[in-house]
Amino acid sequence: MASIKVDADVVPIPGAGVAAVLHHGTDPATAVAELSRVLRQADVLLLVREQGQITAERWRGGALQDTPPAGLLLSALPDALESLLLGNAPASALPGVVSSAGTGRLGAFKAMWRAARPGRAGS
Repeated sequence: MASIKVDADVVPIPGAGVAAVLHHGTDPATAVAELSRVLRQADVLLLVREQGQITAERWRGGALQDTPPAGLLLSALPDALESLLLGNAPASALPGVVSSAGTGRLGAFKAMWRAARPGRAGS
């Protein structure tokens, strides 16, 4: 597996795979491009909340594919993901969270890579 250079907390999201909650100072566009490059056969969603607005992008293979309506995505995803995005539940408080800061980036993202592989549960 290729090395992943993204600082984040990786949180299991039942029914959706995993979410990467980026650490402060991590550029979302750079992070999603890197993750989608490594997880090249999986769609990677970038959901960003700024100034009360949520935007969404779908990436694959390191390239932006489209910008789906964030409201439609959130309505189809588990409540845990919305809670993370809205700041109602910190990543550190959720069961199964792994931080790239404490375990190394590669170790933290092994679960993400496995969950994103086609044919796996949560993908």
